Amino acid sequence: MRSAYHARVIFLLIFIFSVFVNQELLAAPKIILERGISSYPLGAGLAYLEDKNGDLAIADVDTPEMAESFVRNETGVINFGFTSSVYWIKFNVENENPEVKNWLIEIGYPHLDSLKFFFPDGNGGYHIKKSGDLLPFTEREINHRLFLFKLHIETGQSQEVFLRVKTQSSFQVPLTIWEPIKFSEKVYREELGYGIYYGIMIVMVLYNLFLFFSIRDKATLYYVLYIGTFGFGIMSLNGVTAQYLWYNLPVFANKILLVSLYLAMSMLCLFSRTYLNTKQNAPRLDKSIVFLMIFGFAGSVLSLFIKYELGVKMVALFGVSCPIPTFIAGIVCWRKGIAAARYYLIAWIFLLLGIFVLALRNFGVLPSIFFTEYAVQIGSAMEVILLSLGLADRINIMKKERFLAQQEALSAQEKMLKQLQEMDRLKDEMNRNLEDKVRERTEELSQAMQETEKINRQLTETTEALWGEMELAKRIQTILLPKNPEIPGYEISVFMEPAEEVGGDYYDIIHSHGKNWIVIGDVSGHGVPAGLIMMMVQTAIHVTVSQNPDLEPSKLLSIINQTITKNIQMMGDDKYMTITVMAAYEDGHFVFSGLHQDILIYRNQDREIEVIETNGLWLGVAEDIRGFLKDEQFELDQDDMVLVFTDGLTESWEKGVDPEKRSPDINMFGQDRLKQALKELGDVSTDHVLRGIIATLKAYETTDDITMVALKRL
Repeated sequence: MRSAYHARVIFLLIFIFSVFVNQELLAAPKIILERGISSYPLGAGLAYLEDKNGDLAIADVDTPEMAESFVRNETGVINFGFTSSVYWIKFNVENENPEVKNWLIEIGYPHLDSLKFFFPDGNGGYHIKKSGDLLPFTEREINHRLFLFKLHIETGQSQEVFLRVKTQSSFQVPLTIWEPIKFSEKVYREELGYGIYYGIMIVMVLYNLFLFFSIRDKATLYYVLYIGTFGFGIMSLNGVTAQYLWYNLPVFANKILLVSLYLAMSMLCLFSRTYLNTKQNAPRLDKSIVFLMIFGFAGSVLSLFIKYELGVKMVALFGVSCPIPTFIAGIVCWRKGIAAARYYLIAWIFLLLGIFVLALRNFGVLPSIFFTEYAVQIGSAMEVILLSLGLADRINIMKKERFLAQQEALSAQEKMLKQLQEMDRLKDEMNRNLEDKVRERTEELSQAMQETEKINRQLTETTEALWGEMELAKRIQTILLPKNPEIPGYEISVFMEPAEEVGGDYYDIIHSHGKNWIVIGDVSGHGVPAGLIMMMVQTAIHVTVSQNPDLEPSKLLSIINQTITKNIQMMGDDKYMTITVMAAYEDGHFVFSGLHQDILIYRNQDREIEVIETNGLWLGVAEDIRGFLKDEQFELDQDDMVLVFTDGLTESWEKGVDPEKRSPDINMFGQDRLKQALKELGDVSTDHVLRGIIATLKAYETTDDITMVALKRL
């Protein structure tokens, strides 16, 4: 019985102790304000509650049941990185300092959107004080770049304070309770430090801007733009621009913060490309830097339109990724021995450390202390100074290179001057000998003139004899060609114009033993050799036709070819002849053979042009061409007209067109224009047809013989 009694007593004591302990744990953490201590950083003295939906009110939070849901903060500054939840923070303050009753609560991060402090009013309710960067600056209780709240607490009393925090930016709440006088001293030190920092930035901007106007170096200009945008971004991060520039435009202030940070990183890329010449020294990294630069410019525009919550996350990631390729490019250039990269790397090491420390603090990896809070300012100040030294060193290198270039130019000028002096000496020497040489050359020229006159007399006599022979050859050729050809049952007209005194074109109308022959041909080239071959062919055809009146055109050409080929070989001239021979009958029946230009026939009934291709092989190419020749036929109805011609007609070029720019399809007379002319003129006489074609040809220049034969059935 006694042991059971003792067990019940022990159990009761344990229960009472556990209830007491739990009540102590559930109570709000207490901060004791004591004499001699001027500031109280609130870290481990806080408890927080996550309100995921943001629908809890102070009446819901300040209950014994809800007190169990609060979590005691065991670390330094409360920092949750980026979160969409609302958090309630509470702490208990007891004032044991008999000298100070009015205190200040500072929240040292100026980018929290909404802050609501709940102070007990003594009647079971709360006084509510609001702040945040989404409220106009003029609505803050105390005019300061950070968030400040007044805390009045009598000596010996305590208060339980609640704070509701909501933000789209990085969630960090560095809370500190300050004695007002000490806080004023702290503000003075901060303003002095910021004044030095911004002074450095402004001095560097002005110094390098004047330097740019002096030397016109693009890297210096881009550096000025980078310092300006980066310094403006730091002012926005510190809350200075919201305090002095757009204090009644809170939403605009947040947008400008993102814009300035995007532009700063883009200017960093632009400056790095120019300073290190990454396009040449690190081409692969240069593409990444260009991409990030364009992304930064685009982000500065998009940040004006997208949600701030998304924009602040994007700019944080951009701020981490942007310096990576520029830093690696500095390493690549340094390893290549580029002197400018040395200052660049040292400077960016300081800045990169500051950026990474700030980013890690924003994501909640590092605590919010003085170094992490002002890491960018410290790193950027060192970076600005070192880069200015780097630019100065770069300018000195440029001056040295320019000096060396000037020295080389002076050396080249001296060398040129010596060469000019040597030329003057040689010129004087030449002038001294010039008169003697002129006399000698005059005598030689006089003798040469006498010999030239003698040669000219001989040449004139030879030319006159040659032209006489040419004229004789032309006469013979003209005499051999028919003047007024006639074929019973047909109207016939001819036209021939040689390119030189003696041409290579050949046409003929032959009557032999009651049979009519029409011949059209063209010897390659022109001049006397072509004329001789033409006359040999003409003679051979006349003799062969007179001796063999029943020959078919193909057999006639085969016999002519054997004779002509041997003669051409004996002349030692590489020539050939295109030719077509037609046997014409009174009933409109034609038999033809031989390879020459196409035969054009105007069909009077449907007023269209029929094109008949010729086949075979040229004369003079081979001794035996019988296997290549065959006899073909066509018929002419009444008023139909056949036209045969040489290529000098169709290969005429339009006048006034640059030979290098003219096109065969556009500027050459061609067979299509000939067909069109025949189609338009085919229903008139053969003479009118040839004259019409010649009139059309006046707009063209010819370099070859032109021959046409038109035959119309009556």
